Formats: sequence, C-alpha cells, structure tokens
Amino acid sequence: MDQTRPGTIAMLAGGAVLLISTVLDWQKVDFGIASASANAWDRGLSGFFLLIIAGIAMGIAGVTAFAPQVDLPGQVMGYTLTQVVMLLGASALVFSFCMLFAFEGFQIGTILAFASSAAVTAGGYMENTAEADQPPRPI
Repeated sequence: MDQTRPGTIAMLAGGAVLLISTVLDWQKVDFGIASASANAWDRGLSGFFLLIIAGIAMGIAGVTAFAPQVDLPGQVMGYTLTQVVMLLGASALVFSFCMLFAFEGFQIGTILAFASSAAVTAGGYMENTAEADQPPRPI
C-alpha cells in the first residue's frame, strides 16, 4: 500500500462515491402539498450504467493497490486498463453533466455523480500518465 499513487486513490474513492450516489436523490419534484423524489435506479438503466462503471473503476484500482501480485492483462481491445477506466469515467461524467440539466430540481445524488465521475476520469488520466513512464506490461 506504500506505493499507492494518487490516481489509484482517486479511482477508488471516485468509484465508491459514484456507487453511493446512485441510491441518493437525483431529482425532487414539489407538487405544493406533496413532493416526490427519484434516484438513478428510478431513471431506467442509469443506475445499472453507473454501477458497472463504479465497479470497473474500483475493481481495477483495488487490485492495483491491494493485490499487486494479481496478473491483470496489459490491454483490453487495444486500450490499457487505465485508459478503459478513463474513458468509462468520461462517459459517466458526460452522462451526469447532462442529468444536471435534464432535471428541474436536481439533488445531491446528481452532484455527487458528477464530482465522482470527474474523480474517476482524473484518476484514470493520472494513472495513464504515470504508466507512460514505465515499460509496457505484457499482453
């Protein structure tokens, strides 16, 4: 754990907060005498989409940080694992940014999803930059 880089920590923390944000309120509508709220799981496949991204980010970062003896593949479909996390984080970032404007009364879940997907994207970028200085892993 003493060699854990900031990018790995950002991917782990961002993935965890992204996972938590899916169960928090994303939208609140006030009807005067009553109100209703919805989270990511009430919005179709949004919760599942973000769950998969959070799981991949936390899985790759967790194995890298806590189980370095596990031999992960060097590339997946021509991309390194950190590039995959960075691209998935960027897609969650765009998705959550759009959700900020799609809802009339966005709540804490939407804001946390946006911030945590930015952390996953930044962590993937930092790890990708750090890996560029090292020799490539075998495929």
